[in-house]
Amino acid sequence: MRQGLSLSFAFLLVFSAFSCQSFEETVQAPEEPQKTVVEPQKTEPPISLGWIDGDTFRVMAAGSTRDSAIAGAQNAVIEKFIIERVKVSGPAADPKSTGVDIVNEFGSAVKGGSVIREKIEEGGILRIVYEVKSDNLKNRVRGRN
Repeated sequence: MRQGLSLSFAFLLVFSAFSCQSFEETVQAPEEPQKTVVEPQKTEPPISLGWIDGDTFRVMAAGSTRDSAIAGAQNAVIEKFIIERVKVSGPAADPKSTGVDIVNEFGSAVKGGSVIREKIEEGGILRIVYEVKSDNLKNRVRGRN
């Protein structure tokens, strides 16, 4: 009888230990894989650089501010105009005096150019497309009035 009582007691002890735990199982739906939502990138159509026509010239430049990007673009335009004039003029052309001539002749047109596209890139860099327009610009840059 003692053995039966011990067995009953052991059974009661095991039963009470399990009864403290909840036997309710919460049924969880299987986890759905997380869906990554990718925003479509707004891509702008490509834009031509260099000579667009006889009156229009474009460059791309970048800077940490709009003013620095514009200054870089204006310098790039002047540099391209100097290279163009020297290339057309031949080996006898002096790049220094040609540079002075270009700045004197086209400085105001270049300063009066406009930003036709701007985009802030990673790291906060501003990239612009700068356009200079003037009547018969290409021929005048090449020294052919």
